[in-house]
Amino acid sequence: MKLLFSKYRSLILYGIIGFSGATLDFVVFAVLYNLFNLNPLIATAVSTSLGVSNNFILNIRFNFRVRNKLHHRYLLFYSVGIAGLGLSILIIWLLHDIGGMNANWAKLISIPIVVLCQYLINSRITLSDDFTNKAYFRKFKNG
Repeated sequence: MKLLFSKYRSLILYGIIGFSGATLDFVVFAVLYNLFNLNPLIATAVSTSLGVSNNFILNIRFNFRVRNKLHHRYLLFYSVGIAGLGLSILIIWLLHDIGGMNANWAKLISIPIVVLCQYLINSRITLSDDFTNKAYFRKFKNG
């Protein structure tokens, strides 16, 4: 078990942190949508922003433990989060607005899909040790 944790430490912690952000995201969404009757798309924009910020703070503190270029990393992490927001909105729109599914269920279905996509990008780029290495970015630019 210890070997398994050490091998997948980053992914496991990202999942735990992601769960805390997803919980915050869903609770804020549920309050805004169910108690304040806010449009589900607006509610998800607000709730996702809070979840993304929560996840960045916890990931840099406890998981990836990066301390350099935090402003740049946050902007990139948040950009990945906004892309996730777009994907989340698309899923909710398809399932709720088009498919007639309950908005709460549509939101729950969107979360694991979005989290997996964000992990793949953030772990390889945003929170990578190579983030400050200009050659690392040239390989993306040059294909």
